[in-house]
Parts: sequence; structure tokens; C-alpha cells
Amino acid sequence: MNAASGEQGTTETNFASNWSMPANFLFTNKAIQVCGVFELTTSATAPTLTVRFKFGTTNMAVTPASIPGNSYATRTMVECATFQGTAAPGASVAVEAGFGPFGAAGTANSNYMNTVGQPVTGINTTAAITVQISAQWGTATAGNTIQLHQFYVMELN
Repeated sequence: MNAASGEQGTTETNFASNWSMPANFLFTNKAIQVCGVFELTTSATAPTLTVRFKFGTTNMAVTPASIPGNSYATRTMVECATFQGTAAPGASVAVEAGFGPFGAAGTANSNYMNTVGQPVTGINTTAAITVQISAQWGTATAGNTIQLHQFYVMELN
């Protein structure tokens, strides 16, 4: 199931959907955007939520821990991260990452700063890379869930 429940505690949970970026796909100025469309349900006092976009196990773009909103019942949230190559494919390449809007439907969206220093170095772009999204609640509270309904990747150039 593509869900990360607050009842699971504070363990980071990878969503089941991911994309295998082909070897040598990312190179100088090549950009992709990875998006997740989520459904949120929160309790009356929602805990913080952190969303991570990863290349394998490497954090590329991580939201600040923030409270998405209290007492949500099946609200939609869209989170997108853009990744850009900075060099020819190699065993240890720097890749830039940044965010688009983050927020639940019906609330004010804000452009979040990526909490990961940029560029992220040491990425092996000569091998296939699993691009995935994970979520983590700040406290274990029943009634808080995030489900990934759509996962998509766009080649921007």
C-alpha cells in the first residue's frame, strides 16, 4: 500500500511507487521533475510531516518538518521536486534539486526551501538510479495518514 500512517510511529516510510532512472540519463543541464499526488488525513492536533525525494537512499530534496493542517479528511497535496544534472554522466557527479509548491488543497501553498545543501555530490549517474519518495510523521498519532495516489516523472528538456 502506498501509505505512511502516523500509527506506524515516526519511522520514515518509502512509498511503493518509484521510477528507475536509466543509466546515463542525467547529464549537464538535463532536468526532470518528479511529482507525488498525496491524500492526507490528519487528527485534531496533527504532528509534523516530512517528505523526502531520494536517489536510492540519498536524500536529494527534503521538506522542513511542518504541520500540514489539523482535522483534514482526505485532502489532496501535491509535492514536486526538480533535479538537474551538472556534468556529463560519471561515477561521482553533482546534481541540483529544488521544490515546487507544497501544501494541502484548501490551504495556502508555500514554496519550501530544500533542507538538503545543494548540489548533492557523489551521485553515480552511470548506473540506473531508483527515484523514490518517502514520508515521516513527527510523532506517532492515530488518525494521521498520507497516501500516494499518483507518482509521475516529467522530462523537462
